[in-house]
Amino acid sequence: MNLSGKIHKAFNDITDKMKFHIPFTGSYNVWKRLRGSKSILDVGCGTGVAMLSLNRDHCFNYTIGVDGHYPYLKSCRLNNTHTDFVLADIRHLPLIPRSFDSVICLEVLEHLEKKDGYEFLQSLERIAKQGVILALPIGHYGQHAFDGNPYQEHRSQWEPQEMRRLGYNKVTVSSIRGIGGEWRGRGGAWQLLDILYRLFSVAIIPLVTIMPHQ
Repeated sequence: MNLSGKIHKAFNDITDKMKFHIPFTGSYNVWKRLRGSKSILDVGCGTGVAMLSLNRDHCFNYTIGVDGHYPYLKSCRLNNTHTDFVLADIRHLPLIPRSFDSVICLEVLEHLEKKDGYEFLQSLERIAKQGVILALPIGHYGQHAFDGNPYQEHRSQWEPQEMRRLGYNKVTVSSIRGIGGEWRGRGGAWQLLDILYRLFSVAIIPLVTIMPHQ
């Protein structure tokens, strides 16, 4: 691993431990709204990094990670990120209504076609007893498939006011529209730029929260 890669990894290790305790950030908002929940359904869990971090503080009684990409679930199992795992098309969840306190769906909705997204949200709402917690980019945020996973492609766009119309009454904005993108997954000097981008994002979040761009 080159120097920029080592710096980027060290930065990721630090932020992974801190991200749920930095006010106004998307991670903090997710962490705060899961207080009191004992059972969690993590839909589109990916490699399970989010749940692994959340469990350090909340100590949930039961968690299930659902994803349609088997290599991700294999990584989850190796790292013991959830209690159980389900390999499934997230548009057709094999779960009964009101079976989990909370459902989290982080950076997933934008990977579905718009029509599928509306139906998907309704299915999550049927499963959750207390609420559904979403995290997603605002508007257009281009991304192609990677990791050998066709589900990684972005297929739809969503706006804060649209989510409010759908009944999500605690919508917060914690990022700047139009920055970020696929360059964040590149190596070399791009990794150092990613660190600067993330530090800038944290610094600007209070202003974005007070004056959300809609």
